[in-house]
Amino acid sequence: MASISAFKGLRYNDNFASKMNCFVSQPYDVIDDSMLAQYHQKSKYNITNLIQSKADDEYPNPYVKAMRILDSWIKKGVLIQDSEPSIYIYRQQFQLENAQNKSRFAFIARGKIEDYSSGVIFPHEHTFQELKIDRLNLLRHTQTNFGQIFMLYHDPNKRINDFLTIQTNKSRPLYDFNFNGNDRHTFWKVSDPDFIQIIIKEIADKQLIIADGHHRYEAAVMFRNEHPEIHNAKYRMMTFVNMADDGLIIFPTHRLLRFSDMRIEYLLKQIWEYFEVKENACDNTLELLTKMGQTAFKDNVFGFYAGNKRFYNLSPNQKLRDIIKKSLKPLSLQRLDVHILHTFLEQLLKKEDCNNLKIDYNIDANDAQVKIDSGNYHCAFYLNPTRIEQIREVSLENEIMPQKSTYFYPKILTGLVFYQLNNSRNFI
Repeated sequence: MASISAFKGLRYNDNFASKMNCFVSQPYDVIDDSMLAQYHQKSKYNITNLIQSKADDEYPNPYVKAMRILDSWIKKGVLIQDSEPSIYIYRQQFQLENAQNKSRFAFIARGKIEDYSSGVIFPHEHTFQELKIDRLNLLRHTQTNFGQIFMLYHDPNKRINDFLTIQTNKSRPLYDFNFNGNDRHTFWKVSDPDFIQIIIKEIADKQLIIADGHHRYEAAVMFRNEHPEIHNAKYRMMTFVNMADDGLIIFPTHRLLRFSDMRIEYLLKQIWEYFEVKENACDNTLELLTKMGQTAFKDNVFGFYAGNKRFYNLSPNQKLRDIIKKSLKPLSLQRLDVHILHTFLEQLLKKEDCNNLKIDYNIDANDAQVKIDSGNYHCAFYLNPTRIEQIREVSLENEIMPQKSTYFYPKILTGLVFYQLNNSRNFI
């Protein structure tokens, strides 16, 4: 099913190995203006100059600017290309808020681009055309994959993880650095043909689910279809992570509501119409989420907060469940917390009194409470994390989850290695 191969990565010169924390960044789609300014301050060679290039007087076209910057970095020797086809191993070590230490293994290879209809690669969320065109334009001009496609595969016996561990125990990493505090990132290049063939064989019977990078992947599909004559355009750089890896963490994304012409009393009435409501005797959101998590595997339960330090548990009542059943969606989707909540919000948006309702998203539960208490928002719905087995079940049924159903943590850094499709650019 899944077809991968080694590739000759383009990457930062080995002379810069001790400065890698100054060159890498989070994925482009989580970088705001403040983060971008901080990255630029770290180094003039930070990867954000390529993945989020900005138009200026000299270069009105930001994609042309990125192309020129890439060319100059290659000519200066800032970036070098490996001489041997390689698979790259990537380990992330981090600590959760509860002080629990985690580690996650991945490998980076060249994966064959497949149409979703092939039954090999599956999405789990919707994409937006303008965001795909943005990444497509960058690919057209630079002919280079900078960011990763975060791919999930199912290997419950952790055979591939075992091979990765054996390999890293007997070789020195190219990079080993801390980023964002104490998060540790270690990166190996492996050119051993026997190891490469083992990984190719082990992944061959796997189906793949896109965790992060839907827009980048679909942009690569579009570019492949534009240029069937380019062999390398049939492939895309991907990072592969085992669903059974203990370091695969999924955070929930909570919903914050703000409205201009609807009274909170009206919203509360709607909640009582669609949910069983029970006040939760807790002092803060951490305690609320802990109690919610205790029933997450057997019940659909949500947290609700509208200020005054009063928290509530919500469970969908029969009226809401009947609406969900009438949608004729698969049971895997009907049972999904975020689908249930979005069904309620869709019902809410149909009401005449809810025309100016705005929904925002926040992975930080405490920050969500602060924004309610400060009056920036009127209320928040808190969710339990979507479980990895739920993502697999929904995706393999060719269903798409609602927006912001998952937040995979930690993110795959951009800047460790790149994949060049073609050094000539006469087909932009």
